[in-house]
Amino acid sequence: MKKILFLALLFINFLVAEPRFEFNQTALDDYVHSIDGSYEYEVIKRVSGEGFTTYIVDLTSQTFLTKKDINRTKWKHWLIIVSPDQIKHTTGMLVIGGGDNDGSVPKEPDQLALEYAKATNSVVATLGMVPNQPLTFVGENKPRWEDAIIAYSWDKYLTTGEERWPLRMAMTKSAVAAMDTIQSVLLEEEE
Repeated sequence: MKKILFLALLFINFLVAEPRFEFNQTALDDYVHSIDGSYEYEVIKRVSGEGFTTYIVDLTSQTFLTKKDINRTKWKHWLIIVSPDQIKHTTGMLVIGGGDNDGSVPKEPDQLALEYAKATNSVVATLGMVPNQPLTFVGENKPRWEDAIIAYSWDKYLTTGEERWPLRMAMTKSAVAAMDTIQSVLLEEEE
């Protein structure tokens, strides 16, 4: 009897539930979707392997803050895309990692990303240098790394109320830029 009552209530719930078509834009939505003329990418290297192709991409995801705030405003990343020869899924995986902006061009894909791409027959990409680091804020003489940058940016946001400050905004936008770039690179390859 309880099972029948549960199923009846569940069915009624589906009848009265309506999809939500409206939502309020958040500061994150506004930041991520704002037009940024600094977005660009260049495929530095294309390497064919046994059953896959790797693209090493130099990506500029955005401009974060201004020179009045920080020493390096353009966010640069290495994006490595592994595309199996036989793609069986329309969904891929993006792995977001750290690293600093002082490194050299990667020579090959992350071994784990390569194994995932081969095992799943789906596109797997790794995005490095999120957040861009080290960064030195104006008025400071010592660079900050990862959590110290995040903490500083939150402090500035809480002090000023300016929604441009939280570093997580830029980190999210870099992931969106990476996904856009993956699609563009692979579509260009099909043409």
